[in-house]
Amino acid sequence: MSFDITFISSRHSGRTQEVRNPFTGEIQLGKVSDPLSDDERTAVQQVLRGYGLTEVDEHGFGHVELAGGHSLEVIFEHLFSPDFTSAGAFLRGLSEDIAAFIFEIAEAGRFVIVDQKGRAMVTSSVPRESIAEIYPDAEVVRSGADIMAALQAGFDEWSGYRDAIVDGDL
Repeated sequence: MSFDITFISSRHSGRTQEVRNPFTGEIQLGKVSDPLSDDERTAVQQVLRGYGLTEVDEHGFGHVELAGGHSLEVIFEHLFSPDFTSAGAFLRGLSEDIAAFIFEIAEAGRFVIVDQKGRAMVTSSVPRESIAEIYPDAEVVRSGADIMAALQAGFDEWSGYRDAIVDGDL
C-alpha cells in the first residue's frame, strides 16, 4: 500500500484518443501526452543515476535509496525508449529527501506531478500554456520544500487510512 505520485509529460500536440469512462462506460476523447524530448529523457536518466538507479527491471520498476535513509519504489517504464511519457513513485513515507527527489525528476523531465487525489503540480520549467487546458489549477512548485508542503495533507490522510487498516479499525 502506497501513496502514489505520477509524473506525466507536459508535452501535448493536441492528439486525442478514445477512452472509456470507467464509471459510466461512455466513450470520450482524451488528450494524449507526447513523449519527452531526448534531452528531457537524458536529464531524467542522469538524475536517477545520481541516486544510484542505473537500471529498472523488465516492467520498469526500480528502488531508490536516498541519503537521508529513506527509500521509494519507482516505475520508469520505457525510460530508455523514445516513447517515454510517464513515470511513477510509490511513497510509504514523506520526507524532505523524498520531496527533493520528486522535484528533481519533475524538473529534469518537465513533468506534471499528479498525486493520487488528482492534485497537479508543475515546476517553473513547464510552460503553463502547454498544460493549461488539461491542468488549469496546477500549482507551481519551486523546490522540494514546496512539494513537501503540497503533498503533506494528502499524505497524512492516506497514512491515517493505512494505519486504520493495519490496526483493524476499518
